Amino acid sequence: KGDQGMKKSNKKEKKSSKSKSSQTLVPPTPKKKEFSLENLSFATLAVHGDRIIPDGTDIAPPIHVSTTYKETEDNNYVYTRHSNPTRDRVEAVLSSLEGGHALTFSSGLAAILALMTYYRPKSVLMGMQYRGTKHLIEIYKSKCHPDLRLKGLSSIIEEGDMIFLESPSNPLCEVPDISEFVEKAKVVKAMVVVDSTFATPVSQRPLDYGANVVVHAATKFLGGHSDILAGVLVFKDYCDYLRVMNFRTSLGSILGSLETFLLLRSLRTLSLRIPRQAQSALEIAQWLSLQTEYVGTVWHPMLPSHPSYEIAKKQLKYGPACFSFEVKTPEQGKRLIGGLSLILSATSLGGYETLIEARSRFDGGQPGNEFRLSVGLEDPQDL
Repeated sequence: KGDQGMKKSNKKEKKSSKSKSSQTLVPPTPKKKEFSLENLSFATLAVHGDRIIPDGTDIAPPIHVSTTYKETEDNNYVYTRHSNPTRDRVEAVLSSLEGGHALTFSSGLAAILALMTYYRPKSVLMGMQYRGTKHLIEIYKSKCHPDLRLKGLSSIIEEGDMIFLESPSNPLCEVPDISEFVEKAKVVKAMVVVDSTFATPVSQRPLDYGANVVVHAATKFLGGHSDILAGVLVFKDYCDYLRVMNFRTSLGSILGSLETFLLLRSLRTLSLRIPRQAQSALEIAQWLSLQTEYVGTVWHPMLPSHPSYEIAKKQLKYGPACFSFEVKTPEQGKRLIGGLSLILSATSLGGYETLIEARSRFDGGQPGNEFRLSVGLEDPQDL
């Protein structure tokens, strides 16, 4: 009986030790770490900036084409003119990249029209500006706001004015000192808007310098593939962002589902494309500046000969991938366009392919020897 009792006791101890060892082998369930955008680099934000938008388990976000949504207790979507999941994703990425609150529009000019109509400034101060922007503001003044005054950047700034900068400007790449204009605007309660199409947030974030609104023709470098038409406004003030969002719903100038999806796809590689294109553009600009027998002025702000060189060095991380230059005579200009094979003659800019535009073709006031070059992703030696 004593031996049997000891055997039973040993069996119980073995079972108990086995039970304990099996318990220790099962790891505790780890607590899931909440996703946060804080302290992430620019490249990471471009890839994951939309992770805050709950939308299924797809790794590649789907295109949402539905115009209306079923009414449920947990559904925030009603009608696509106001919002849809794909648009929310791309605006989340843009917001994180620019450090503000982003809204997309059907084009860059649609975005500017919404800006003008909402703020209704007393005066607009502009310098060297994209001709489409100037033309739009002139139409807006003529048809909607005849009391609007159009002035130069050197004019006296008054309360209620809008200082509309391009940094760098199209096509001569002038770089205004954003901080300087912000300080002047603060004194009289004016606002500063910066069209940062040529720079992109990879190179420059105007809200960090105190600007109120950033504008992008997302058709260009943000889109990067010459296959979408899109515009962006990024607001520093959250209340303005919300009001303009509702304003956009009434205007109807929303970005289509396919264009939204393509823009989101393009933003993923923005941090890779822009430095490569910018470096190639600078190499070509430097090479052109040495061809003094044929080439006159080269307008690239990272060349010491450019008037904005000192400001550009301070304000831009990379020079623009689009710049202008002139050959000595219009006859040389004709021979230049006729002699190109790899570089295509076309308007627009910011795509993966290199394009050259004869300025006289699209702007009658320009001489026939001035060209704008948008540098793509090709090897600069081939170009």
